[in-house]
Amino acid sequence: DWYIGITIYPNSEKKEIGKPAEWFYWRAKSATEAKRVESYFLNKYPIKRGKEPTKYDYFVYIYKM
Repeated sequence: DWYIGITIYPNSEKKEIGKPAEWFYWRAKSATEAKRVESYFLNKYPIKRGKEPTKYDYFVYIYKM
């Protein structure tokens, strides 16, 4: 399964997840833009949400376990 989420610390997030088989992340221009990207993928593709985002998260990450 693929997961998507947003965070302010992508490397810490990856450590918390463990050892994903695949891991990618990108910096968005803002937290609002990151949330839009996350929402787009959640609505368009069979992907699951990682953890709930916080107000200031602006890195979008996807991973596969």
